Amino acid sequence: QDEQNKQDQDQQDEQNKQDQDQQDEQNKQDQDQQDQEKNEQQSQQQPGELSPEEAKRLLDALKDRESESQKRRRLRLQGKRYRGNPW
Repeated sequence: QDEQNKQDQDQQDEQNKQDQDQQDEQNKQDQDQQDQEKNEQQSQQQPGELSPEEAKRLLDALKDRESESQKRRRLRLQGKRYRGNPW
């Protein structure tokens, strides 16, 4: 009885392993297909055209640069000009 249970368990384990391997292979194929589709979409862009991710990153960088520039400008305007002798 115990030997039969052990054999049944071993068969079940082997089946589970095969199922998992098959699922892993399918997941890998799906991921490869998604990567290929993404590369095709990127290659369809015209030269000089930005992807949405690149455009967003660039816009964020410009906003940060502008806000830093405005901070410096405000600091300069807050200070009083020296009205003494220019020597």
